[in-house]
Amino acid sequence: MDIALRLIEHLLGTTFSIDKVDSIINQLNISKDQLLQTINDDQYTDFFQLLRPSKNGNQGSEKIALTLDVSI
Repeated sequence: MDIALRLIEHLLGTTFSIDKVDSIINQLNISKDQLLQTINDDQYTDFFQLLRPSKNGNQGSEKIALTLDVSI
């Protein structure tokens, strides 16, 4: 199955469709490079957003948010 599809399925099962990068790579059994390459692919730029921790001294972790707009 395509990494992007697996990532969408994973994020749909999380609170607010956001998860830490480390958690995602562990759950999907992929490398960080594969994950970043997928979300930066031109065909998926409207689907995902990489959230980086602020530089104000608070240590946080990078997260991925699902930004797919679904209408019925």
